[in-house]
Amino acid sequence: MLDGIAYKLFLKWEVNPADIFQRLRSVRASGKLDDNKGFIQWLQYVNKYRAKRGGESWFADYKLVELLRKSKSDAELVTLFQSLRRYPAVKNLADEMQAYMILSSKSSRKIVNREWLKSGESPAQVFNILRLNKQTLSNNPLFIQWLRYTKLYRSKSGGEAFSDVDIFNFLSAETMIRSNRFGTLAESLKGFPDLKPLAKTLLAQLYQRWLKDGFSPLYIANYGMEPAVSKLKNTDPRFAYLKAYTEYYVRHHEKNDLLDIVKKVTTGKELETAIAVASKP
Repeated sequence: MLDGIAYKLFLKWEVNPADIFQRLRSVRASGKLDDNKGFIQWLQYVNKYRAKRGGESWFADYKLVELLRKSKSDAELVTLFQSLRRYPAVKNLADEMQAYMILSSKSSRKIVNREWLKSGESPAQVFNILRLNKQTLSNNPLFIQWLRYTKLYRSKSGGEAFSDVDIFNFLSAETMIRSNRFGTLAESLKGFPDLKPLAKTLLAQLYQRWLKDGFSPLYIANYGMEPAVSKLKNTDPRFAYLKAYTEYYVRHHEKNDLLDIVKKVTTGKELETAIAVASKP
């Protein structure tokens, strides 16, 4: 372990964590790191070093993992990072390492998922481990992997736990349900074959919620939509869910004379007109 004076001096001089790690013989020689006080202290130093230098890019996650990979397998590292979560002082760093391992390779992703399932981590807990509650979910690879974990968790738990509807209810608390962000998010999932059934369920639940809350297609279209509907291309996810919701809305209100019109919409301008007509009382 580092004594207090050395610790403060290293931090003052902004000594690279990798250089300090090489000095800690007791840490490098130990076969077990999760209860090694010197290793915990070193991780705390990494946190403070990053904060002092201005962010996580200083001694980035990949550098930390690659340093540890010199003496530990990915399976051992995943188990290590999971066990480190019980130490409040380095829990954030342990979570960052797990997120890094999820994206680093297919093999390490399988190991992380297996460790989470073994530890009984629920999808809600994994959502927080990956810090998805603090990130934009659209075009986020961690979010895609989280959705896939929910399927693994459900399968292990007997097929009923955290259903697609549960995913909708969980995400609706994290995302403004009345805004077009959720629609865009759900529609974009259709681009992943294994998540396409989930995307359909999320959109169906979304349309039901909007209808129940009395939101017309025009209300949804006007709620922070940029660019305007008339400018949307028919390949845009927003075009797809707005057209689908307009059709759903028309069916529910039995405006059968408008149904064919909505179905034939192919441009943003046509969609804008169809939405305006369909939303009239």
